[in-house]
Amino acid sequence: MYSLIGKRSLRKLSEYSAIGFDVDHCLVKFSVPEFIELTYKALARVLVEEKGYPKSLLEYGKKEQSYLHNGLVLDLEKGIALKLGKDKLILRAYQDFDNISLKDIHSLYGNPPIFSKFDPYHAYGKDYVCSLTYFELAFPLFFAKLVDITKEKHKRPLTKEDVNQILLDSYYAIDANYSHFDDNEYKSINSFGYSYTHLIQNKEKMVLKNDRVLSILKSLKLKGKTLFLLTNSHYEHLQAVMDQAFGKEWIDLFD
Repeated sequence: MYSLIGKRSLRKLSEYSAIGFDVDHCLVKFSVPEFIELTYKALARVLVEEKGYPKSLLEYGKKEQSYLHNGLVLDLEKGIALKLGKDKLILRAYQDFDNISLKDIHSLYGNPPIFSKFDPYHAYGKDYVCSLTYFELAFPLFFAKLVDITKEKHKRPLTKEDVNQILLDSYYAIDANYSHFDDNEYKSINSFGYSYTHLIQNKEKMVLKNDRVLSILKSLKLKGKTLFLLTNSHYEHLQAVMDQAFGKEWIDLFD
């Protein structure tokens, strides 16, 4: 995207009168390994407690950690995770925790194997999901564990109906942890899910102090800049992690 915009069109922050910041993984830095484990376990707990999945879904060890790859693309039709290279070329493919052989990749996607449905300018498509952020990094792992459990349960290869059910259950777990408002109500953070509450309870371990960014914010404020935050995270979460990262004075820096 940078190359498309062009170097000359990028302006210095000093030229703007108002500057906005995202919060999670932008202003606020987290301890990434602990953050991803928390995200995964929050999703898993919903399905174990509400959908009857086995407790093995909650396991998170070396096998699970080794599966974490940024930028994996999930083929939602076949239930396969893909690592793509230039021009949508499939470099590696996985179903649950098993590498798919090159011969089988060619059988599924052609030779050379191309995932033509992927659009590099859209992380989400009708037929795929691409994990690009730390919030999304646990999702391919979660998907792989659900595939593994479903195959073990039925003792047969996945069907399209199996993949659809895995997707429905995955989205149910995401909504249960992160959908904190609807048309009629803004919910308290303690009334739904596990992700936000567990992060706040462990914020001293999860959230990193960031004095350097605090000094930058203060400098921008002294120069008369209007500063604002833009986030889709819950307000109680926002306040807790900003307090931990910058101290309670942070709120006076923003308009």
